[in-house]
Amino acid sequence: MVGEDSGNCAWLATPDGILCYVMGMSEPWESQPRPARVVENRLIARGSCWLSLRIEDEWPLPYRPGTITSVLLEVGGHRLRHPYTVCAVDPESREIALLFRVIQGGNMTPLLSQLGAGNELAIAGIFATPIAALIRPEATSVLGISTGTGIGPLAGFAREALLDPDWTRPITLLSGFRAEVDVPLAPQLEAMEEDPRFCWQLCLSQGSESWEGLRGRVTAVLPKVVESLRAVHLHLVGNGKMISELRAGLLKVGFPSEFLTSETYYNRNVPPDPQVVQQLAEALRGRL
Repeated sequence: MVGEDSGNCAWLATPDGILCYVMGMSEPWESQPRPARVVENRLIARGSCWLSLRIEDEWPLPYRPGTITSVLLEVGGHRLRHPYTVCAVDPESREIALLFRVIQGGNMTPLLSQLGAGNELAIAGIFATPIAALIRPEATSVLGISTGTGIGPLAGFAREALLDPDWTRPITLLSGFRAEVDVPLAPQLEAMEEDPRFCWQLCLSQGSESWEGLRGRVTAVLPKVVESLRAVHLHLVGNGKMISELRAGLLKVGFPSEFLTSETYYNRNVPPDPQVVQQLAEALRGRL
């Protein structure tokens, strides 16, 4: 997955042909393959896997939620490589965790999903900026909006922030999925809501008849869950169409661009729907 807004970093065309922001790249561990071993790999929602890796070298472990690394997988004498966003980091055990969607017919994710504990692979590089470092210091609260597996790095950022006793700004996550079976990390996010600094809003576009929560796409639900966007930092992760529509609608009503950051997983070049943008702008007008 590729980060878009990450401060004072340079662009790099990775071997995958994907543009990424680069942090440093001056040390060997920032570009050379690093040995890793699978600690856990399990399906936690329909089509979504949680992959925990132990990094088995002695180089620094600078990863944080929102940074990106490439996973390298040797298959039949060929090396597959793809970037994934880090969702969680445990420095003591030297483990990082990734949340990825299994793409049927894809080159890598079906193979990645079959790895078991103890299997060896590698990671390489560190790209993008941690979500926490993107948040404007003058922001009084944070709103993270995601679709699909974009919930992973946002949940990791929120958990990291809540572990800091000096973090005082409220964090709200608005997460969009198709149906109940598609929602990962629900028990962890619900447990995090015991902290008064955190709120999780879940919306489903095609929830079952028994679903009593928010319904619709995040672009339609956003106005229902925020009363004011003044001094709020927004970080968007996931579907590029969602990101382009939210960005256009927010900017249309005067939301400051420096308080809006994002990471696009797919649909990078899909233009926003003008009708969705107009409806969003009308619903948000007067909330700045």
